[in-house]
Amino acid sequence: MTHDHSSHLTHHDVIDIPGFWNAWDMDYVFLTVLLAVLYFTVFGPLRERIPQSEPLTRRQVVMFVTGLGLFFTAKASPLHFYGMHYLFSAHMVQMSLLFFVMPPFLLAAIPPWAVRAAFRIRWVERVVGVLTHPFITILLFNFLFSMYHVPIVFNTVAADHALHTLFHSVLQFAAFMMWWPVACPVPELKRLTPLKKIAYIFIDGAALLPACALIIFAGVPLYDVYRDAPQLIPFLTVVDDQQLGGVLMKLIQEVAYGFALWFAFFEWYRKEKEVDKLDLAAPPRDLAFSIPTHRQVTGRPGVNSQ
Repeated sequence: MTHDHSSHLTHHDVIDIPGFWNAWDMDYVFLTVLLAVLYFTVFGPLRERIPQSEPLTRRQVVMFVTGLGLFFTAKASPLHFYGMHYLFSAHMVQMSLLFFVMPPFLLAAIPPWAVRAAFRIRWVERVVGVLTHPFITILLFNFLFSMYHVPIVFNTVAADHALHTLFHSVLQFAAFMMWWPVACPVPELKRLTPLKKIAYIFIDGAALLPACALIIFAGVPLYDVYRDAPQLIPFLTVVDDQQLGGVLMKLIQEVAYGFALWFAFFEWYRKEKEVDKLDLAAPPRDLAFSIPTHRQVTGRPGVNSQ
């Protein structure tokens, strides 16, 4: 049985709530398989056609499988169907996985040589350089994410399948751009030092507070699609589900950003240790340059002082 899982049902035309196994989205199951085939084909046999390409590392494979697993959970599993039609809290978990957890894994799965090959096209390098500027990424993602949760915007997007798909696609793209300054896979393209990454993550997290506060502290249902939805969990009211969604979103975001902060701090610590090792390995200064010689004291070369 195939459901149209991608669009909200404003008036809940689905009367019979499907069971767990019927709530899987087969379109996204096939898309997940397709993405896996493309990744291991392009960066596998086809990579030999690209100069200076290298085989995938174990780390890149693990990052890709983890990221793809998160995508599969968020889009193909019943989490997607129930979140889009019945539970706002499930929808917030889905969005948190897609925007706060998945992108750094998939970015880390991109081989650096593939990015360098793409950047040989000058306009690609310029466009990506502009879109991944830290100021633009924070502003764009947080603006779109916050606007999405404004009730009139959310209800308008939810009522139109095409608009919903477009908005979420743009938001997903903005999430990847937002993570690029932190998880850029190419060393020479990293714009931020470890300490600047820490500041970037703190600012990004603070920018999400208005959207979370709007959801958590609202005492009335904000979104039409959930206001009249059948109550799947008996003790969970619409307002409780809405507030739970805001709490879960902020919690997952804090955990994801916490790990990013830890890695940024560890990167800074490692570089500081490397600098200390270089300082210790450097030869001592020549004392001849720091202690005046006998001739320098007398000012008369070759003549002993009396």
